[in-house]
Amino acid sequence: LFLSILKWTTFQQLEAQIQAMKSDQTRIAEEERRKTLNEETKHARARADYQDQLARKRAEEELALKARMQEESLRKQEESVKKQEALRKATIEHELALKHKYELEKIEAETRARAKAARENRDVNLEQMKLHEEENRKTVIEKIKTGGAVLGAGLQDFLSDKTKMTAAASAYASEDGVLTPEMIDRNTKDAVAQHKHKMEWLEKEQLAARNKEIVFGTKLKRETAV
Repeated sequence: LFLSILKWTTFQQLEAQIQAMKSDQTRIAEEERRKTLNEETKHARARADYQDQLARKRAEEELALKARMQEESLRKQEESVKKQEALRKATIEHELALKHKYELEKIEAETRARAKAARENRDVNLEQMKLHEEENRKTVIEKIKTGGAVLGAGLQDFLSDKTKMTAAASAYASEDGVLTPEMIDRNTKDAVAQHKHKMEWLEKEQLAARNKEIVFGTKLKRETAV
């Protein structure tokens, strides 16, 4: 009986130890499972945080890229607007320059045409003035020549014709009708003085005609030079 009790007691102890070992194993397994779960949770959280960081980083990079693209697009638009404005300004300036050039050419052509017409009119007027002055000069010279020839011939004929001298001198005869030598001499001197006076007048007319011709020639040279 004692042995039976001892065996039973030993069996109970062994069973208790086995149960304790099972409990320990279960506890250890539970702890290991809990640790593993904690580690998995920790790793999962770390992965989630990392993925979140990556997502935020990608979002930030996308936003930055979008901002850079928008800035680049705005810059290109501004450059395009500036180029278009510069092209428009250059076109307007070119058109204004061409218009100014055409206006200057038109004014120059009109000025040349007016100058040509003025020169032609001036040449015609100068030619007419020249012809008129030439005719006047010839007329004056002919009058002077004719007058001088007539006066010279008249005086020569008067002095060489004693009958005419006597007839002319009879008007200056004395009251008794006698023509003295003094009277003849005085009458002859009077005739010579009149002829001299007329010759001086003819010389003045010739000088005036020459001066007028010189003045006209000087004026003609000035007009031609202009």
